[in-house]
Amino acid sequence: MNIDWNYQLNEAIQWCNSNCWSIVYCQKKDEELADPETSTIFISRRRKLEHRFYILLHEIGHTRLFLRPNYEEYFQRYNNQKKHSTLAYKVLMVEEEVLAWHEGERLAVKQGWSLGPSYQFLKAKQLASYMNWVVVRQTTKEIKEKILPFIDDEEN
Repeated sequence: MNIDWNYQLNEAIQWCNSNCWSIVYCQKKDEELADPETSTIFISRRRKLEHRFYILLHEIGHTRLFLRPNYEEYFQRYNNQKKHSTLAYKVLMVEEEVLAWHEGERLAVKQGWSLGPSYQFLKAKQLASYMNWVVVRQTTKEIKEKILPFIDDEEN
């Protein structure tokens, strides 16, 4: 499969611009995001073109989620309560990330943009980092007090 990544990336950037989103290149991969307050998507220059395209699709996915009527109520309720360390908040953030990937894929299909073989690998790698954040950062005490009793109840 011979895909012109530069062409597709430029097409996606044009889609963003026509939907009032600007693209800014950043240096670090951990600075990549879609900022709804400034209508700006940040993408790292350190990625190869193919991966920039995939990350841009993912961030576009976030912009599409922002437009959902229930987005604020559903995804931002934990932000307002400042419970960023709770398991419920972290799982909700993983759910938002999965949905953003899905929305980006839907747009790619609609626009006729191709996804190469490394798309699923990059998506899995990005999502795994969020899942790791959810699981690894839970304290042993919290796991023992909140998670294990729930699992034990389910098994009985």
